[in-house]
Amino acid sequence: MRATRSLALLGALMLVGTHVPGCGQAEVHYRQRTAQAWAADVWSPSAEASIRATKALREFSITHPTLVTEALAAELKRPRPPPTATPFSIRLDLAQATRLGLGPLAAPEALEVDLTSLRRRMEANGALRGSLHGDAKGDVDVILEGARSRAEAERIQRYLCRRGALELRAVLEPPTDAEPGSGEFARWFGAERFRFDEAETAGIAYLPSRPDRRIARRESRQVDYVALEEPANPSDAFDERMVASARGFVGPDKRGRVRVSVLP
Repeated sequence: MRATRSLALLGALMLVGTHVPGCGQAEVHYRQRTAQAWAADVWSPSAEASIRATKALREFSITHPTLVTEALAAELKRPRPPPTATPFSIRLDLAQATRLGLGPLAAPEALEVDLTSLRRRMEANGALRGSLHGDAKGDVDVILEGARSRAEAERIQRYLCRRGALELRAVLEPPTDAEPGSGEFARWFGAERFRFDEAETAGIAYLPSRPDRRIARRESRQVDYVALEEPANPSDAFDERMVASARGFVGPDKRGRVRVSVLP
């Protein structure tokens, strides 16, 4: 009985009835504001005010759904001011993260990592300013400053949501006869280069003779070909432990690149 009375008191504190002059009934408030006042703030140019109003109306509707619905309906009928922000939502794709080989993370932990990445992408693009708000389910509400067309908003959404996986392999220069122990590798390199050229001439896909090595053309024409070697076992694989520093930049060809410095 005591718990029931406490809950009733809490409800009375949250929803306060105030007498409206000229009316025979009290006007219900939630957190000292009417449903109409909260509904008007949904279209506020302030991202924080809009999010706060949306949350308040969601909670207000639990006890007074008709009141909230009528307030929103009245706001929808009013001519809207020109938009000053661009809202959209993003959801974590945990299944895709697993397919990329990333370890499993609880939604709150993954969200913390994801929010950091989203903030950095917004900082990297000087034209993107706004707010990010995530919840425990992994949903992120993004409100960008400034009005944008739907096509532009979708382009920005794709930019923020772009997935990336970086794969690193050992790059081996063509050996010379003077190098000790280069005989076996030099013979493989010569035969594999011939195999690569044959496939290119025939217009078919190049299939390496070994699963752990392949030939590739180099962008710099000083050396036409290099060998890419896969790790022999998991302990030989490159991962984040070998990175001393990394820097992103845009190359002369306008493509995004990452320069990675590795530890000895």
